[in-house]
Amino acid sequence: MDFRFLDDEQENSRGRGKMRKRMVAALVFLAAAAAVAGAVYSEVRGPASAQAASASESRSSSGAAGTASQGSASSRAAGEQPSSDWRLVLVNGSHEFPENFQQQITDYYGVKLDSRLIPYYGAMKKAAAKDGVTLWISSAYRSRTEQKALFEKEVRANRAKGLSSAAAEQAAQKTVARPGYSEHNTGLALDLNGVKPDFDKTAAYAWLQEHAAAYGFILRFPKGKEAITQVSFEPWHYRFVGPENAEKIKASGMCLEEYLQQAR
Repeated sequence: MDFRFLDDEQENSRGRGKMRKRMVAALVFLAAAAAVAGAVYSEVRGPASAQAASASESRSSSGAAGTASQGSASSRAAGEQPSSDWRLVLVNGSHEFPENFQQQITDYYGVKLDSRLIPYYGAMKKAAAKDGVTLWISSAYRSRTEQKALFEKEVRANRAKGLSSAAAEQAAQKTVARPGYSEHNTGLALDLNGVKPDFDKTAAYAWLQEHAAAYGFILRFPKGKEAITQVSFEPWHYRFVGPENAEKIKASGMCLEEYLQQAR
């Protein structure tokens, strides 16, 4: 037997073993390096991505606000909505309910309203209860048909008082909006604790005046603003506009029409 041949084979075998070990070591090193690089990338990118998303959302909101503030005076006079923010949709005697406004109407304990209000109203109701104040919704969303029935009922009542048809309709508009011109069509308006003229003398009204804005609600038809809103003082009628808007409106002492006019 040629022992030199065996020695060569053994040497080659040992060489191949060392090479395999070096290859395995190299692969392990590369895998570890990749893992570290991935972790560093994620650590750096994570906050940056969150900031980018936040910035994108801010740009979208700012863009919408910018778009809303643009437009000629003539187009606004023609009835164009002064804001693209769904929370600030304007419906009054001069602005008809927009056909393209998308409500999200749902049933809430037997009352229909926009579902986007529920978390805010629920939190407000709970907070009021902690202070010993009970809040309940007597009316919220109304269809155009329901509004028409209410308006015609008010006109008939005025006619029964001896007013002419024209005078009866004009008087009715001070307390009941014409069909298509009521905030209740949006699902964003709430009549609270019954339609009571003396509601402003209750503890619930006092609580709402102090806290409602924090939950996104404003007194929609305040006293002293009748010439602007064209609606008599309604202490029970609250409108959702979002917390940031509500706080600004409350601080300014303006009604919704004035707030939107200023935003232009």
